[in-house]
Amino acid sequence: MLDTNELLRVSREYHRIVPNIRNTRFRGDDLRKICYENLDVLISRVADDAGWFKFWEIKQNVDKIKLLTDYVNGLDSILWLAQVEQWMHLVVIEADEIAKLIKFPHGDLNNHYLGLKTMTWNCYLRHSQDDYKHLFKSYLKLGLVELELTPDEIMECFKKCFNRPSTDLD
Repeated sequence: MLDTNELLRVSREYHRIVPNIRNTRFRGDDLRKICYENLDVLISRVADDAGWFKFWEIKQNVDKIKLLTDYVNGLDSILWLAQVEQWMHLVVIEADEIAKLIKFPHGDLNNHYLGLKTMTWNCYLRHSQDDYKHLFKSYLKLGLVELELTPDEIMECFKKCFNRPSTDLD
């Protein structure tokens, strides 16, 4: 089961610890900018991993582990954004809502990708909570429907990547 509360808890702990371990300090709006830049890059990385737009290349098998890992990193970036913007209340999505997302039909991946990018930058430029909520749900749909990742795969990979003791981060 995909538990957004648990994902947020793990992400909060991870992002609370990492700057202290790495002795990193941010000035002014720097952390916010970094968060958006990171999310932008990770959405692109997922598209590149899946390769749906690469009509010029001979179809190769998708590296599912790399795709899952990059997807989970993007998911964490969206959760990190909620923390930075103080929009954590928008992350709570109940199991029945996730079940509805899973039943959505496959959409056009190019439109989905461009929509994710647009919503990301609307969050940044307009401080739009509505765009954030839609971004979060749309990204979940991308993973669960278009990329055919299971809730259990996402949870397991997320915890493996971000639920680590601080000694592993040194």
